[in-house]
Amino acid sequence: MAIKGAEYAVSRIIATLQAYLLTETALVDAEMADGIPLDDVAAADYYDTEMELGHIPNFPAIVVDVKATAPIEIRSITNSPGLYHAEHAIDVSVHLRDNGNETPSILKKRILRYARAIERVLAIKYPTLASAGVETVIRVYRQDDATYVMEGQAPGEFVRSARLPFTVVTYEQL
Repeated sequence: MAIKGAEYAVSRIIATLQAYLLTETALVDAEMADGIPLDDVAAADYYDTEMELGHIPNFPAIVVDVKATAPIEIRSITNSPGLYHAEHAIDVSVHLRDNGNETPSILKKRILRYARAIERVLAIKYPTLASAGVETVIRVYRQDDATYVMEGQAPGEFVRSARLPFTVVTYEQL
């Protein structure tokens, strides 16, 4: 098996969110039951690299970006497969645009709910980013602060963003 590293972690995060985020946002909507619905994120609106806000064509959008990789153990022994055990710092950001008639308070509530749903999917319900192939992700966890930012995109139109830093621990053999 090839060692795929951080690229594999990013693709598994996107696949896991595409598979389970819709169900999780529906659960958050039902739990809150206050008439502030969370829109679906279209499959085309997941990005696997950093994106400038002005280049995101549709909202809501999710951006998954690798920030760093730290090896835990790299081992190569003659006549034995090599081993690569690492931690990947990956930011998952969600970006929302106001729908034209919502207050900053409502937009803030929506971004907090998306962030909560993403965290529940990745770090609580599916922390190994399960796939049909050989499992290489040991776990996903959060330890750094999430950040929330409101930015103007056009006159009278605002984008609210949440950045959630995750650590993805992988264990791969060659």
